[in-house]
This record gives sequence, C-alpha cells and structure tokens, in this order.
Amino acid sequence: MAFEIENKRFNVNTEGVFIFSESFTQSCIGFSKFDFHYKPYTDHKIQHISLDMSTTSSDNNLAVSVSAQFHNGGNKKIHSDSFVNVVAMAQTGAKDSDILLTNLEGISRGNDKIITVPTSSKKNEAVFLSGFNYSYGKKDHQVNEISALLSTQAINENQVQIKGDAIMKNTHGDSGDGTLAAGYTNAVDTSQLYCLHDLGSFQYPKTTHVVPNFKPPEGYDWEQLQIVVTDFKAAFPKGDHNINTLSTGVDTWTAKVEKDGSVTLTLRNPCTLMFNQTGIMEQQDNAKSYVMLAALAPALS
Repeated sequence: MAFEIENKRFNVNTEGVFIFSESFTQSCIGFSKFDFHYKPYTDHKIQHISLDMSTTSSDNNLAVSVSAQFHNGGNKKIHSDSFVNVVAMAQTGAKDSDILLTNLEGISRGNDKIITVPTSSKKNEAVFLSGFNYSYGKKDHQVNEISALLSTQAINENQVQIKGDAIMKNTHGDSGDGTLAAGYTNAVDTSQLYCLHDLGSFQYPKTTHVVPNFKPPEGYDWEQLQIVVTDFKAAFPKGDHNINTLSTGVDTWTAKVEKDGSVTLTLRNPCTLMFNQTGIMEQQDNAKSYVMLAALAPALS
C-alpha cells in the first residue's frame, strides 16, 4: 500500500482523470490554486460564486469534474479560461484502517460535520478546501470581503468535528450565505504513508517567497510534495467595488532537501487576489488578505 498525490490544472466546467500507479481504496481532492474572472478588462457586481468538484473512481482512475460559477444578476459569467489546480490523493493497495482520506460538503457556520477518524491527533491531520458556494440571493452587489475558514476540534479519540465559515459581504450590510466543501486526511503515526507540514499564512503577490528551512522526519519524498489551500481571505482596503478577478493559492513551488535533511521550499506568488480592471484600479488590501497553505509529502518508495 502507498500514499500517492498529484496536481493537475482544470479549466472550469471541464472534466479530467488522475491515473494512479495501482487501484486505490480511498481518495480525496483539494486545490492548490483557483483563478476566477470575468472577461478581461471588464468589472461587474457579484451574485453567485461557487466551486463544485465531484469525483468517480474505477480501478486506478479518479475522474474529476470541476464546475464553477462567477456571475452577476445579468448575463456576465465566468470566463472560460478561469481554472482550478486540483490536488488529488489516494491510498493505493489494500485498505489501511490507520489512514482516512475523505471529502465533506455543506460545511458552514452552525453546520459542523462530525466524522469518525483513526486518531484525533493533529500530527498528521489536514483539512483543506475543496469547494465553496457564496450567494447574495436574488440580487447582485458589490463586494468588500470574501473569505473561507476551516478548523477541526477533537471530540474524543476517534471523532473529530470539522467547522467552517464562508463569508461574502460588503460595507452596506449585504451578505451572502456561504457553505464550504473540504478534503480531510488523518493517519496514526505508525502508518507512515505521508507526512504533513502546515506552512502558515502568506500574502506575497508577484513575489518568489522562500519558506524558512524546516526539518521533517526522515523517510518522505519532499521533492514530490503537493500543496493545498486550507483558508483564504480577500478584502479591499475600504468601500465596496465591482470586481474582475478572485484568485487564491500558489502558482508553483520547488522543494530542495539539504545535506542536513532540512527542506528549503520556494513558493511563487503565494497570495489571494481580488481586483477590478476598469476606471480607478482597486485591489485587495495585502495587510488584510492572505492564503493559508499546507504541504503533504508521500513516503519514499
């Protein structure tokens, strides 16, 4: 048995397939980046923003369908070259009860999810975004803030509560009810199929950022790591605005294992962006906006 993890770009409202080395018994998905936008050099209000990713599996294939909405109350819709960089992970071979990979939907403030897990330890626990749905209802409005927050809390040794909060609002009192979808993975220490490292919060647009060296346990292939988005927030400095683009995540990354076993991780553009493209340029406040990331590395084969 093994833990495999891959990353592939999908244009919105398309389908694709991840092919693992052998058949798998459990899997889950998240993303390392999404970029939603209207037609270039246009700005509009927002009525509905959503990302819905569904999967079907057969043998060693995991088919992923990526559906997205980003539109106002009229006929202005998401541009076809908007995309999501999907991260898919699977536990191949015979099922291992010491590891859990799953996805959950419909998480929101006051609507937590309780799941049974192999351990409530947070050492190898990751919860990360796999979708969202924000809506102002029957009308469209300008935006001041959009955010998605996930957290977990142990109930007992084998149960965990997953909490979430999805916010879309402006300064005039308009707010959009939101729900989140999440990927979740957890494993007891002895499984050693993967290793998790929480990277923290970033806001470095148009910048290559080097994460300070960290020294993980031996036995993992950190040069093959993948990164997932766990939380994000986009906020304008003040006021409400039409927008052209909402984007969060990291473009690309490289990892180098040093002679002493520590890992140097270089991230390209880890940030959350929200901006317009006409009239007076308005963009996210980098002091308020951020993306939170986590890295997962498979065990060395």
